[in-house]
Amino acid sequence: MSQAPSYNIRTLEKISDVTPNIWDGFLPSGTHPFLSYNFLNALEQSGCVNAETGWMPLHLILEDENGTALGAAPLYVKSHSQGEYVFDHGWASALESAGGQYYPKLQCSIPFTPATSPRLLAHKPEHREALAHSIAQLTQQHSLSSAHATFLTDEDKVTFEKAGYVLRHDRQFHFINRDYNNFNDFLASLSSRKRKTIRKERQKAQDGITIKRLSGDDIKPHHWDFFFECYLDTSNRKWGRPYLNREFFTRIHEVMRDDILLI
Repeated sequence: MSQAPSYNIRTLEKISDVTPNIWDGFLPSGTHPFLSYNFLNALEQSGCVNAETGWMPLHLILEDENGTALGAAPLYVKSHSQGEYVFDHGWASALESAGGQYYPKLQCSIPFTPATSPRLLAHKPEHREALAHSIAQLTQQHSLSSAHATFLTDEDKVTFEKAGYVLRHDRQFHFINRDYNNFNDFLASLSSRKRKTIRKERQKAQDGITIKRLSGDDIKPHHWDFFFECYLDTSNRKWGRPYLNREFFTRIHEVMRDDILLI
């Protein structure tokens, strides 16, 4: 009878403790810029993500007995539930009312980014399963109340459930392009009343407005300054908290400029 493979767990207090080619080597094909080494490192280097902000990195690297990396997962020890875009404050209150302590908890996610994408980064299903079990193991080792993984792909949902995690359901709205070639194709799929309403709103919004799309070296510091002002204003109008600082945008411009479209 063959033995089950043996894995080692290595944790990173900062993502720069691993090389970019190792981390990015586990990213699936397609565009997942928020999972990239550059994006996560910019969050850490700018001070948006650290123990003081309640997002202490504890990234996971899965290795074989020879120290070869087999997979990775973005993990954070959280002292609150802010910046996750999934509201579990009721759970925290319930546990504390029962005499327990909800924080700190372990969060498998991308900070401040409610975008669905893989969380268990590995090429083989058995390595993704090992990552899910390893996250639970880390939770116990660090005496954390619980482990959470949010905005999962269907594949990761199945893997976590198979590893014994409990699924919870929330609601998020997405626009799906159903083979629309242009905006008029989209309008044609709606009722006459909705078409008229959208056309009026669209015309009013475009009066006196010029739209520019900038990427790469066309984005200058003064564009980021204005963007950051808008970001702060939006947060204030929504009674929210701006999680990102100006330095973060400087850093992603330096290392991700060709992945950025500023409108």
